[in-house]
Amino acid sequence: PQFCSRCLTELGSPYPLDGKGTVATFCIVSFPFPGQVFTPPYAVAHIQLRGADTRLMHMIGDTTLDRVHIGMTVEPAWVADAELAPTMQSIRYFRPSSDEAAHA
Repeated sequence: PQFCSRCLTELGSPYPLDGKGTVATFCIVSFPFPGQVFTPPYAVAHIQLRGADTRLMHMIGDTTLDRVHIGMTVEPAWVADAELAPTMQSIRYFRPSSDEAAHA
């Protein structure tokens, strides 16, 4: 069995999500700091995935910073198939979903 790394509760069976979610809150990182991987400015958001009870934090890409907003519908931009792994690094960033682009 697998367990939650925070509370040690046994995890249930995995179930698929479509990857789309909603920006719950975000910030624009506009200054450099030690150990930073990306060059500012960039957006980081807490994303509520459809079908999940928790949020995850990830970068927002493929849009201008002035278009990032609370309530924005986003979808993952995946790494190449050969690089896919069961880690957060398999998602390069989240981008506006096709639903969001239709309303822009």
